[in-house]
Amino acid sequence: TTFGAYHSTEGFGYHWVLKPFQRYTLINFENINKLSTTMTLLTKDGNEIAVDILADYAIVNPHNYLFRNAHPLLTLQATLHNAVNRLLSQYTLNQLLNTPPVSIADNVRQQLNTRLNQQTGLAIKTIELGSIQIPKSLEALFSDTRHAQQDKEQLEKQAHIYALQLEPRAKAAAEKL
Repeated sequence: TTFGAYHSTEGFGYHWVLKPFQRYTLINFENINKLSTTMTLLTKDGNEIAVDILADYAIVNPHNYLFRNAHPLLTLQATLHNAVNRLLSQYTLNQLLNTPPVSIADNVRQQLNTRLNQQTGLAIKTIELGSIQIPKSLEALFSDTRHAQQDKEQLEKQAHIYALQLEPRAKAAAEKL
């Protein structure tokens, strides 16, 4: 900056800085920083859930990072919460538990990067959705549903094995008749 106003962005190497009039800020582009947050939100069917979010971000535009926004990290966190809330509120709790977290995280990352680069000079590299905690009142219900699904799959396997064992006997009996 010269006299407090943006002057230029310089690359690697030696540069002259006139100390009383100019100042500089070093920004490391190679650093990938981490942001971890937990948020609670409502699903489409009105259930309250808590979601853990891990985001890796980097500075991609130093001018926007330094001069466009007074608090770029707070803006990053608020924008992340907004995008996750908007996207996950379109799912019911059952859909959310059955959808792979990777596809949801990719949708969030795509929505964020266009807005963040212009506002803050930051870009999201990766997003991971951690555990989704469902309400205590529904935990038993989902546990019972999971057990019933596992029992159904086990009974279907047993029936298939029984049918495979029964088929040769039935063919032998039919030939005998």
